[in-house]
Amino acid sequence: MGKYIIAKFEDQSERIVADFSNGRADLFYEVTTLLEKFLQTPSGMAPDNGSNEYYLSATQFPEFFEVFWQSGWLSDIESSFVIGWAEHAAGILMNISLNSAKWIDRNGRTLKIKRSPLHNSNLENLLK
Repeated sequence: MGKYIIAKFEDQSERIVADFSNGRADLFYEVTTLLEKFLQTPSGMAPDNGSNEYYLSATQFPEFFEVFWQSGWLSDIESSFVIGWAEHAAGILMNISLNSAKWIDRNGRTLKIKRSPLHNSNLENLLK
């Protein structure tokens, strides 16, 4: 059994944006909270509510990722030790926005995006 990461939108609608194993979801959350402290920026991600789900704000999490990405050395693809987190976070951003994106670090390297397929096939088709 895995855990979902669910985006909550301003209109109170929700969308599953990642479907991780328990350990991977917990690690994603822990890295996110560590980055919040380091960047001094809230991520909009809430702890597991006891239902094997993490919720995040569909507006605040993209803003948080942008702060992370602009941090410079922290997001350098070749040398960052949180780049795996960034690859999954970028996939979550695609599932929130339903748009493809390309993230290029300050050295011109492109971030590999790791994205969970959406559970709604109509929305998933928008990303193809």
